[in-house]
Amino acid sequence: MHRIFQNFIDSLSGASDPDALGDAMAETAAALDLSCFAYLSVPHRPRATPRLISNYPPVWTTHYLQHHYERFDPVIIQALGHPEPFKWGLGAGSFASSEAQRELFEEAARFGIRCGFTIPIHDNRNPVAAVLSPPTSDSRSSNGASRSTGAYFSLWRCISMRMADMTDLLFVRPTLRSERAEGQKNTFLVRWQFGLAGIAAEAEDPNWAKRLTESEAELACRYAPLEFNSFPSWLETVAVEYPQAVDGVLGQELSLSLREVASTNGYSMFLQNISHAPAIVAALFVPRIRAWLAEVAQSETRPNDPQYEQNLRQAIEILVKSGTDDDRRFIEVAAQQRLAGGLTVPFAKLWLP
Repeated sequence: MHRIFQNFIDSLSGASDPDALGDAMAETAAALDLSCFAYLSVPHRPRATPRLISNYPPVWTTHYLQHHYERFDPVIIQALGHPEPFKWGLGAGSFASSEAQRELFEEAARFGIRCGFTIPIHDNRNPVAAVLSPPTSDSRSSNGASRSTGAYFSLWRCISMRMADMTDLLFVRPTLRSERAEGQKNTFLVRWQFGLAGIAAEAEDPNWAKRLTESEAELACRYAPLEFNSFPSWLETVAVEYPQAVDGVLGQELSLSLREVASTNGYSMFLQNISHAPAIVAALFVPRIRAWLAEVAQSETRPNDPQYEQNLRQAIEILVKSGTDDDRRFIEVAAQQRLAGGLTVPFAKLWLP
């Protein structure tokens, strides 16, 4: 048993994706005389899709998830409500008390899944059901599972922690640039990049943003600046459902970054990202950009400052492209005021029609 456990730990350490985890679990299950297994992670959000790693027949697992059987599966209900390991099957205790649950068990039996042994794993993020299904024709395996509950629990607890690290990175809260210490403004943690990839995967569901809570939307917005050279495409769906979250997180960060570049003669990556963003996203930032332009238009300009010129150009272009008619009139009035002194004023070409 120790050798099996050590090999499993080594495999988990090198597993970088769910497929690798599945391979490690299958190898360990075979070493423990278990013909099949299923690891199901139940999400917090209602109607979100559970995460499943299993060597059950793919036709069955696909059918199971598509029909959301986890919502009334008595094994999952038991696992979510009680931390103790338990056996399950049509003849085990009070399982499958309803007609729908009995039909579920009968349907599973047609795929060779008739009974099993489940170790519920609860952590501070997800209630997790780690399901073991010993071969029904081999009583030695089933009895072995009962005798080795402690060892199995340790194995599947390792799975839980590894899966939590890999698939629940949305619970990691990345810092914004304005929140980092001086000297660390342009640094980020590698784990945040995995979280960004995780959000991209979640966002493949077109209804993803609709199921977010306000706090989850704000958390997702914290990942948006990590995308290279632009905002991630999923930000548009968040902007539709939670515009206040986008403004509260990214809009505030924009205002702080514009103050920073104004004092350091720096270049605003935020303005660049906004200039490449869809119209519905860019429009959310227009009021803050207009307020900044109104402020700098009244201040002394700095000739021969290419960063300042680029920031000014992008801000004007964003208002013209994504603003309202009133925003464009604002630009027209500001241009008239700036050019009143002739074409020799600094950055005159930026204010020309």
